[in-house]
Order: sequence, then structure tokens, then C-alpha cells
Amino acid sequence: MPLRETAFQADTFLALAAAGFLAAFFYDLAGPALRSGSFWAHLAADLPLCSVTAGLCFLALAATGQTSPRLYMPFSFAAGAALYRLGPRRAAAGAIKMLTANRKKPKHSE
Repeated sequence: MPLRETAFQADTFLALAAAGFLAAFFYDLAGPALRSGSFWAHLAADLPLCSVTAGLCFLALAATGQTSPRLYMPFSFAAGAALYRLGPRRAAAGAIKMLTANRKKPKHSE
């Protein structure tokens, strides 16, 4: 029975790492609201981020069929977030900056 129990740990590790990667990406998308000094702006950005992160973790665990907590689970989530911070973060930040810089500004009606 122990071998059957540990057979799907790699799938769970990878699913939670992907959830951590996506959570870090969504955190970067909420960056402008988090950089403002307002408490309400922070709260308005943090509540959906926490909900999305919890939902991603739930979906990852449900997709892999893991029902009991394991010690490696928070580490795999953190590894996914660290992977995003070390690599694609700059590329994603550049793409977001490029998309927001090239928007057409509305003309003022006179």
C-alpha cells in the first residue's frame, strides 16, 4: 500500500509548482494596485489574489487526487513561485509594459 500511496507524488508536486508559478504571475499583474499607498487598494488586490491562490491549490490537488497533506506540498508551491521570479518574470513584465504602452489614448472632444 505505501508504494501505491507515493506513486502520484510527482504529479502532485508538478501541479502545485504550476499553481505557484501562476499565483506569482497573477501577483505581478496586481502590482499597480499593490504599489499604491492606499489600504483599500491593497485589500482590494489581496483578497482576490488569496482566493485565486487557494483555488489554484485546490484544483491542483483535486486534479491529482491527493487527499492528505504532505510535507513537500508548500515547498513545491514555493518552488513554482521562485521559478517564475527567477526566469519569466522579466519577460512577462516587458510584455505587460509593451501592451500598456502601445494603447491608443482617447482623443479629447472639443
